Amino acid sequence: HFFVSRYTNSNVKIFLCFLCVYIVGFLFSWKYVFISQALGIQGNFWFMQEAMIAYAFYQIGLLLKNSRLLEQRISIFFQAAILLFFLIILFLTYNLNLKGAVVRMASSSHGDPLWFLLTSLAGTVTVIFLSKLTPKLKAFLFLGENTLILMGLNGVFVHFINEYLALFIAPMIKGSYLLITLSCCAVTVLSMMICLPFVIFFERFMPSCVGKKRQ
Repeated sequence: HFFVSRYTNSNVKIFLCFLCVYIVGFLFSWKYVFISQALGIQGNFWFMQEAMIAYAFYQIGLLLKNSRLLEQRISIFFQAAILLFFLIILFLTYNLNLKGAVVRMASSSHGDPLWFLLTSLAGTVTVIFLSKLTPKLKAFLFLGENTLILMGLNGVFVHFINEYLALFIAPMIKGSYLLITLSCCAVTVLSMMICLPFVIFFERFMPSCVGKKRQ
């Protein structure tokens, strides 16, 4: 981003950057095992192919920011209509991409690039307009402002805790959609509560490590 941002100083250049990074990211995702072996990079520690796909979506965010479309004042009815429209698109397309499989960034599993892009953008717009219709609660604002920290700390749970927790909980909730949903919600809330002291620590003592300015 340090090098690219110097040259993407217009919406046209940002869009071209999105296309290039997205295509290259997908090509690397399809062939990353071969590329890792050819270059002698073991484990693909930095997930470079995934970083490029994520950066492509970052470029879309820049386009939305520059267009100021999301800053326009529109009626609640129109916002609800947009939310419903993209929610329908999401519902109709989410299962067309990878039949019998899941989209998972951790394993570079995305499926078809066009279906993935359409469904991802539909889901993103759905969440954006859902948030616009949601009351401004301090708890939600706090989570949104610290998404980067929470996302990073989630790696601790994914690699060291979730597997054992799932083995412990699974026999008690097997076959019950309601219990599975409630258990997932409970684990999510508990995980965030455990992460809260670390979020405060990074904000106060190491803000530059999490993309924030020192206060």
